[in-house]
Parts: sequence; C-alpha cells; structure tokens
Amino acid sequence: RVIDRGVNQVGSTTRFAGYVASWWDEWIIDGLVRAFAYSVRLLSYPVRLLQTGQLQTYALFLVLGLVAFLGFLEFAR
Repeated sequence: RVIDRGVNQVGSTTRFAGYVASWWDEWIIDGLVRAFAYSVRLLSYPVRLLQTGQLQTYALFLVLGLVAFLGFLEFAR
C-alpha cells in the first residue's frame, strides 16, 4: 500500500503539473504570440494598402517623396 500510494501520488502530481503547463502554454504563451501577431497585422494594414504590385504606382510614390524631400530642404533654409 505504501508503494502504491507513493506511485499514485507521483502520477497525480505529474498530471497536475502537465495540466498547469498546458494551461500556461495555451493561455499565456500562445496568447502573447497571438496578441503580437494581431498587433503586427493591424499596424501593417496601411502599408498593405500602398502595395499595389504596379511599378508605375511605386514610381509615383518615389517621385512624390523626392519632391516633398526637396521642398522640405528648400523651405528649411
């Protein structure tokens, strides 16, 4: 009986530790990973609107950015 009780206690403790580890992994670790992924997806939304895949659009943004930069340099003097 003593040996069986010890073995059963070890098994019970192991099951409890597994339950706690599973809960921690599912709700804390996976929750943090999901929250980070959601925030990156949310913050990248405006950039995804600019990515059209058309070279002409990218060239237009490049020219507009260059004009804005040169205008800033001109008026900053």
